Amino acid sequence: MEFQPSGLNSEIEPGPAKVRVTAEDRISVPFGTFNCLKLDVEPKVAKYIQEFSQWIAPNVGMVKQKIITAQGTQIFELVDFRRNAEAIWTSISPSMFQTDFNVSNLDEWITASESWTIADGILSSGGKGKEYIWLKHYVWQDCKISYRFRLISGGDAWISFRANFIDEPRGFSYFQIDDGSVKIRHTNPEGFETISNYAPAPASNQWHRMECVIKDARVDCFIDGKLTVSTQECPVNFGMIGFRTLDTKIAIDDIRVENLASDAPENVDTGGSEPKKTASLVITQVGNIRSLFGGEF
Repeated sequence: MEFQPSGLNSEIEPGPAKVRVTAEDRISVPFGTFNCLKLDVEPKVAKYIQEFSQWIAPNVGMVKQKIITAQGTQIFELVDFRRNAEAIWTSISPSMFQTDFNVSNLDEWITASESWTIADGILSSGGKGKEYIWLKHYVWQDCKISYRFRLISGGDAWISFRANFIDEPRGFSYFQIDDGSVKIRHTNPEGFETISNYAPAPASNQWHRMECVIKDARVDCFIDGKLTVSTQECPVNFGMIGFRTLDTKIAIDDIRVENLASDAPENVDTGGSEPKKTASLVITQVGNIRSLFGGEF
């Protein structure tokens, strides 16, 4: 086959090479766990290379590359996926994500401050200022989000969904508890608008079950099994999920996100009830290596 080095900045030149499928492997990289075909390249595409292998996963592409030279071993692993938002959703949204926060860290989350904490299996905000936290790596289209929550102090808390900061139309929608009422709003670079009816906010200092069902442009939000607010005007098709508070302390537990898309990918292993790292094509490295993937894929 005609071998292409995929943008590696090295002495490797594109050209004809013999590539053999030598194994079917299940491997784990920072991006997740994948069923892969292992490809061995021969003859060696550069004189200094002793061994050259790649692991290719369906719907994703290369997730690992190993190069052995006299100077050492170089390993490239998939840790982030830089494609447009729709390609990310098509490639890496799992069939389900869930966590009960029986972990000691927030490795699966992007936080804007250190105020979000986990203690006794509960995720909590600090209660001061604006506090954001996003479930990283995963991008969702149609999905069902459920979790338990308890409003401890203050009165402004969101669950955000379809947060898209890559493609147009950019923005995100969110279910908001604010000033004694609940509603669904949408924010974009021009501002925000309310896109649903209003309903009374649930009682503070009590545990409640929240569920948002997002399908096409329709969003239905249930509290304790009762339909509370809904809209058919959600303008963004896919994006990330997260929480936000303003001078509000909230406790969150038992998060579950189910992919409702008919063609939801099944290749990414989310590890059952424990959050599993997943995400896009940048590199970790072992040894002295200069070659990195650059730009957007």
